[in-house]
Amino acid sequence: MMFAAVKLVLDQAPAADRRRLWRGIAWTVAEGLAAAVPFLVLYQAVADAVAGPLEGAEIAGVAAAMVAALAVQWICGRHAGHEVHGAVYAMTAELRLRLLDHLGRLPLGLFVDRRVGDLADAATDKVQLLEQMLTQALGQLVAMIAVPAVVLALVLAIDPLSALILAAGPPAGLIASRWLERAFTGGATRRLAVAAEAGALLVEHVQALKAIRIFAAGRAREGRVAAAFGRLRDLSIGVEMRAGIALGLFAVMTELAFVVLVAVDLERRLAGGLGLAGFATLMILAMRWYDALTRAAVHRVQMLYMGRGAERVQALLALPPMPVLPGPGAAGGALPVLPDRPDIRLEAVCFGYAGPRGPMVLEDVSLTVPAGSFTALVGASGAGKSTLVELIARFHDVTAGRILLGGVDIRHLPPESLAARISMVFQDVWLFDLSIRDNIRLGRPGATDAEVEGAARAAAAHDFIAALPEGYDTRAGEGGQRLSGGERQRISIARALLADAPVLLLDEATAALDAANAAAVQAGLDSLVRDRTLVVIAHSLASVTAADQIVVLDQGRIVERGRHQELLALGGRYAALWRAERVAAERAAAE
Repeated sequence: MMFAAVKLVLDQAPAADRRRLWRGIAWTVAEGLAAAVPFLVLYQAVADAVAGPLEGAEIAGVAAAMVAALAVQWICGRHAGHEVHGAVYAMTAELRLRLLDHLGRLPLGLFVDRRVGDLADAATDKVQLLEQMLTQALGQLVAMIAVPAVVLALVLAIDPLSALILAAGPPAGLIASRWLERAFTGGATRRLAVAAEAGALLVEHVQALKAIRIFAAGRAREGRVAAAFGRLRDLSIGVEMRAGIALGLFAVMTELAFVVLVAVDLERRLAGGLGLAGFATLMILAMRWYDALTRAAVHRVQMLYMGRGAERVQALLALPPMPVLPGPGAAGGALPVLPDRPDIRLEAVCFGYAGPRGPMVLEDVSLTVPAGSFTALVGASGAGKSTLVELIARFHDVTAGRILLGGVDIRHLPPESLAARISMVFQDVWLFDLSIRDNIRLGRPGATDAEVEGAARAAAAHDFIAALPEGYDTRAGEGGQRLSGGERQRISIARALLADAPVLLLDEATAALDAANAAAVQAGLDSLVRDRTLVVIAHSLASVTAADQIVVLDQGRIVERGRHQELLALGGRYAALWRAERVAAERAAAE
């Protein structure tokens, strides 16, 4: 899994960054090789000292060689750190952007059962684990493997028997700790899942503070968060204990090999079969071997844990995005034909969030919306109005049938092309914690300040924006929380005006506003809907009596369609809804 995690990052990275990482690893290996030079110098110096006293020039030469080796090691380490860190930070930044882009291309239905905190955890914390693995654990693991390899080669050159004894320790340690590592990785996977759940609960708790406070639900919610963090604590302790035992077993077996080596070589030294220089150098090399292997084992365990974090990222990247289907075009069918008119046609559309085998939200819906017309969707809550509009915007793909824009199946259109032709204004407006100007400019990122202000004026938003402390540079707050509902709506209308898309999907934006705000928002809407193909989800039938066609939905099917007077004359579902609305309005007026 840890190598799969490394591959995950490398696969998303530009070639230049991959080459830079490999250069950094090469410098790391060179650093390990340079670290072995002092042992060679030491071995030769001890051998010369045993043969006879060293001259001053010889001592100076040994010192100079040691300093040179340390300098080379420092230079290699500096280059290794620069190359590895620079490459990894660039690659993980690319991975984050790739992940966000991928999330933006997934059907929104996939996120119905996913918390915002879960997605944020995968895009931030789990990618950060990959970052740490590549910048810290991977480089150190390579270095800690390179050093023992060089040390073993030196020991082999000095005394093959000693090399054989040293080499027997790590395999025995790996075999002894293998079963614990399996338990460790399983526990690590569970810990990461619980950590994500606890983080998501915490984010949800903060986002819902108003509801929690008004309903005095703090104790119950805090209990859920506390329980999640309690499970995280217990799993964390278990993971650490298993990791500690596994590392301990490995260290014991490796150290046992070191003890055997000391006993064997000491006996050989006393028997005269091993020279003093060789014995002294072997003992120093053996200690270096033991230290490097123990540190390598620690970094390996870290990589095992961090690699488990990559599973979450891989799982998200493995989710299939909504495809752009190939359509007829000039280049052998590879290029889509772009629609040249803003009419909409639904042909036998069916949709279910669980796919064709699950319950259908819409069934056999066929509808034509002529270019430049005004179509209203009405019906009881749960009739399928919002789902139909979301399908037109391709938030989801139809389960059966097709949706055409200007005669072109929207599944043939790249997301950017579809977004340029369809704009949306809904009741639940989301503004980013950016300036008012940048929130409006989201409709057309390249728009000038004058164009932004023009859209705000047309949306009846300029006056209140100008009255803000910093005008158009005032930050909206997360979700637009620094603004009122009516102000957020007018900014969303300005955004849609700036986008200037020929098709507008509208969830009646004034339904939840007071009279003053509703009048201001309606003024903006009057500018927005002019000369556009308009599809409106109507909560108030009185607001859509002038529609070119009114489509009545009931339990996912179209049951009536026509103009206001035609539908009243039918005396069917629409007429019943109209009468109920009139009665409710009369009662409200009487009160």
